[in-house]
Amino acid sequence: MHLHIFLAGDNVSLEQLRGSSLASARLRIVPAADAALRRGFTISIGDVCPAITTTALVGKIGAANISKRQDLWLKQIRALEAAGHKAILDYTDHHLETQSVMRDFYEQSIKACSETVTPTSFLTDALATCDDSKTYSTVHDLLEYPVVEPANIDGRQAKTGVWFGHPSNAQFLAQFIDEHSALLKQQHLMVVSSEQTISILKRYRYKNTPSVSVKFIAWSMAAVLNAAKSADYCIIPSDTASPKRFASNNRLITALALGLPTIATPIPSYTEYSDFFTSDRAEQIKALIKDPSSMHNRLKEFQANHASKFSAPAIMHSWVNVLV
Repeated sequence: MHLHIFLAGDNVSLEQLRGSSLASARLRIVPAADAALRRGFTISIGDVCPAITTTALVGKIGAANISKRQDLWLKQIRALEAAGHKAILDYTDHHLETQSVMRDFYEQSIKACSETVTPTSFLTDALATCDDSKTYSTVHDLLEYPVVEPANIDGRQAKTGVWFGHPSNAQFLAQFIDEHSALLKQQHLMVVSSEQTISILKRYRYKNTPSVSVKFIAWSMAAVLNAAKSADYCIIPSDTASPKRFASNNRLITALALGLPTIATPIPSYTEYSDFFTSDRAEQIKALIKDPSSMHNRLKEFQANHASKFSAPAIMHSWVNVLV
């Protein structure tokens, strides 16, 4: 049995993916590959699948060179399916709801692949509603951080929040800072991301002069872990009316596992864990910032009863069920 993973590049190594800045590579492709290796598959990764391929997993195609790569991948996917092999699409962003340059590829690949996997049941159900003739399943993102017990708060009035994420979520952060300027007065905020996020925050047209002190930290796994150790709480704003409502729960799960009292927009993938975070309404935000430790018992409950669902063994087991 041979698994080929479609990703941009030539002979990409699994070790390269373990250190990738692309979350979908670390949280989805790596555990899928590890699961396949444990079941006796050989593996290849890149733009071109070898003739021995029996199963293909289609990762993120990306916007770069999409016009050439799209045709190259689709031709191979269709050939595999025609030969009686299995091609599985890992669909992590709802491109069918956007005008993304990748939309056409995903429209065609959903039809071409025998199965589509998503990180949330909400997204899985949305696809099934559009076309129930295909097979859809859900595999959650891997929790790549350790579980950390909530830290004791020392009672300081000016507390420190942390936000971490991709620049595609930076607009929601800017809106949060603007809408809750009064609540964030004299607070500190660590932003762990790429420099593009800072550019978006600077260009945003604020109605209220930002009153929170922002410290930028370049993203790395270690940077997120270190920031969490010195933060009193975490904020994960989003928008329940945007395509981002289909996002996975990996940032919420990460924050809770790291012991961070969390303020979050209740997008569908978060609602199952609504007992363990505070919604982004003004009264709830004010209460959490005043006393983050009020959430500690709930965080400990999440860590004891739910964090293991996102562990490597659990996620790899889910991938085995898809691949085999």
